[in-house]
Order: sequence, then C-alpha cells, then structure tokens
Amino acid sequence: MKGIRKMKVLQIGLSSIMGGIESFSLNYFTKLSEYGVLFDYADIYGAGIAGDDRIKSLGGKILTLPNYKRNPLRFISRLTKLLKEEQYDAVHINIQTAANILTVLAANRAGIIPVVHAHTVNAVGAFRSVLHRMNVHKLRKIPCIRLACSQEAGEWLWSAPDFRIIPNAVDLKQFAFSAENRKRIRSQLSIEEDTVLLGYVGRLEPVKNPLFAVHMFEQYVKMYPNVKIKLIIVGEGSLTPQIRNEILEKGMEDSVIMTGMQKNVSQYLSAMDLFIMPSLHEALSLAAVEAQANGLCCLFADTISADLNILETAEFLPLDNVERWAEYIHALAEKPRCGRIAATEIVEKTQFNINLSAVTLLDVYHEAMRINGR
Repeated sequence: MKGIRKMKVLQIGLSSIMGGIESFSLNYFTKLSEYGVLFDYADIYGAGIAGDDRIKSLGGKILTLPNYKRNPLRFISRLTKLLKEEQYDAVHINIQTAANILTVLAANRAGIIPVVHAHTVNAVGAFRSVLHRMNVHKLRKIPCIRLACSQEAGEWLWSAPDFRIIPNAVDLKQFAFSAENRKRIRSQLSIEEDTVLLGYVGRLEPVKNPLFAVHMFEQYVKMYPNVKIKLIIVGEGSLTPQIRNEILEKGMEDSVIMTGMQKNVSQYLSAMDLFIMPSLHEALSLAAVEAQANGLCCLFADTISADLNILETAEFLPLDNVERWAEYIHALAEKPRCGRIAATEIVEKTQFNINLSAVTLLDVYHEAMRINGR
C-alpha cells in the first residue's frame, strides 16, 4: 500500500502540551509519512502545537487560527475559509468531549464530512459536563466518520455502535526494552541495579492523580523499610510544585526522583522495574501501552479502560486503599523480573502495534476522500 497516493490531512484538536492526543497524532504521522501521507495542523488555541520540530521535519505545516474559545465567530470564519481553500483530502478532528464542537460545525459549514475522533470517557468539571450534555446530541446528528480510541470512549461519545476504533498505538521498536538504556539511565540517576525502580509517567494534573503515587510510595516505605526501592516521576504539570513540596515535607527527596518532561521516555521505561498509573479516568492511555510494550509489570487503577489489559502481568486495583497498592507493589517486586523481550512480541500482534493500526487509519482517510469527492 506504500506510495499509492500523496494525501493531505488536516489535524485539529492538538495543543502546545505533549499529551495523549499529541503523541497519538505524531506517532501516526511518522508511520503514515511512509505511505506518502502529509499532516498539517490547525492551531486552534494560538499557542503553538507540541512536537512542532517533528511536524516540520516530516513536511507538515502549523496553521495558526484565532483562539476558538475567545473568538468563536472569527475562528469559525477562518477555519471555514481554510478548509474551502486548501481542499484537504481528509479533516481529522480530535476531541475530548462535546463541550465545544465549533471545529465540527466549521467543517460542516465548509461542506466537509470530517473524521471525528473521541479520546476520553469523561467530561472533567461541572461547567464542561453541562456543555457536553447540551451539545452531544447535536454532535451525533452532524454527518461525520466516527472514531474512538477505545470501545469505552466510543460508547460514551457516540452512544450508537457505528464507530470504529483507532487505538493509541506505538512504534514497538522505539519502546522495546533496552538493557543498554537501562544501564545508562540508572547510571545517570545513581540507581543501583539491585534497587527496585517504581515508575510513573504522565502529566502532573489532578485527573492523572500523581499525588496518590507519592502517598502510596510513602506507605510502601513504612510497610517495607528494608526494601531498596525508589520512585521516579516522569512528567510535569500544574501539580509539580505541590508534589515537590510533599516530597520535601515527607523527607523523601533521596528516594523520589522527579525528572520533568522527557523526550526519551522509552529509555526511562527500560530503567524501571514496575509501572503504576493511578488516574481517575483514562480512555486508552498511551503511556500504559508504552509501558507494556517495554515489558513492564503494571499496576493500574480500576478506573482505567480494561482495553489496556494487554499483558497477563497487568493488574487493576481500586483507588480507595494505598496499603493494598503497596502490598501489590511488594508482591510484584518480589517476583522474578517479567520477560521484557517476550512482552514486546506479544504486543506486536495486537492493535497497539502501529504498523497494523496505521493501515486501518489510512483506510479511514481514503473513505473520507471518497465521501467528500476528493
């Protein structure tokens, strides 16, 4: 299928912060560029797009529009004009909720049936929840190609079963376990090989629940004082100052490592032994896929989609008891290390392998082309 047609796709809904949607889009752009597909990005917030260097290196453009929240009328006018002038083969709108559907309305106004992709399972905040409930029925009536990152996300946004799943897939070569990376990162962080390294990767925001990780680790150290263990937190966000203060107040600065945002997350995954994700909700976390692609034993909150149960080593627990989490972590730490290489081979056969899922998304774009007469 490579090289069958040069195709231009406009991506909408990304921000300047590298989160799940941004990583999703860049992963698929990287793979689909091998098929002659080009992504341009509409900056709907006026603050730039995360990964702009990568986008430009692949030949994509970033098109700045008026902030769609502050200047909704100007935004619709400019986006409608852009869509009519550029004649994109497909327009891929990534949304969290139906709280703001201006992008979909603009595409409809331009006479385009867009691809609309659901990326979450919940509307955070009372005001956003009200707007979502007001708009979701309207959204479901607008002609579009319906996608979702998971079964749960699709059912939540679309209600009817006529959606397709395009998961948060990864390049397994990039995230496969590397003994060399493990040794290098541990050396940089002064972590001995016999020290268990418990890892958290994600934005430090309330919905990701990173403070639970800190509290759970504090409890673990109290319950198992003789175990050599450290917690590493990879990411940053609005809770960064609070987490740093918590670590200092608890006297855990020698056992908790905060790295901030890192571009080479795969290398840090190889340095870890166990991975935790205590999020309050997740549609289909890319970080969870990456951790399992690396072969890590994972402990997830039971609020996270069961679609992420890729490996038999994954466990799901409720968030009501930090002691129980500590016990599970200890049980996993006491076991022999998971077969990291074998785990990558398992993930390779699933929908989370981007070599497989990219072809499915390409088919969706071809369908959009046919529907829109491109």
